[in-house]
Amino acid sequence: MAKSHLTVMFSLGLGVVYAFLFAQAQVAFSGVDEAELKVSLMMIKVEKQKVRTAMVQMQFDEFRNYVSRNLPQKIPVNNEEAYPLRQLASVLKTSDSYKLKLVKASSLMSRGKALFEAEEYSKANTNFKKVIDYYSFSHHLIEAHYMYAESLYLQSDYERCVDVVKRMIELFPDNELTGHAMLRLGMVFEAERRSTEALEVYNTVLSTFPQRSLASKANQAIRELEL
Repeated sequence: MAKSHLTVMFSLGLGVVYAFLFAQAQVAFSGVDEAELKVSLMMIKVEKQKVRTAMVQMQFDEFRNYVSRNLPQKIPVNNEEAYPLRQLASVLKTSDSYKLKLVKASSLMSRGKALFEAEEYSKANTNFKKVIDYYSFSHHLIEAHYMYAESLYLQSDYERCVDVVKRMIELFPDNELTGHAMLRLGMVFEAERRSTEALEVYNTVLSTFPQRSLASKANQAIRELEL
């Protein structure tokens, strides 16, 4: 339990660091104005709040699980006055429900990906959207955003695709799937004859993910755009 808590807190702490570095990068390289800088600093505050909230939530969950495990052993059997305690124990025992929700999220992702492979993009998106809207605590959240954006792109629903990719950039700026989604964003701009914006996106991918396979794809897209 302690190790998992440390892992979560380390990951959340990285989010704060990334947000800070993002703000610094904007100041150094983007000619950012005061309003944009305030937005960047606000991102840092949000990430810090996430860390605090997650810590409180984990402490509460640990306490709740402890009580749900031990309280039933302290409740007298066949005692009417103990009924409220039995109700409390029932309410607190939510770990099984949480596990079922994780299974549901995984099921939705599997179904959505199968529909995606079958090129039934509209039906696939119904599943991806449910993961995003109702199971944001699931580890499938980032992939659900990416698959949703990809499906929208393949349906030529460029406006909504752009919205989803922008949301990914806000929520998961350092994730590799966000980099792939940004390549799609560049392709959307190319399809809309917005070459300058497409070039900016590809260069951003190149600078953000220089050590990954994304860099070669971004370089290739830049070369083809400049032909």
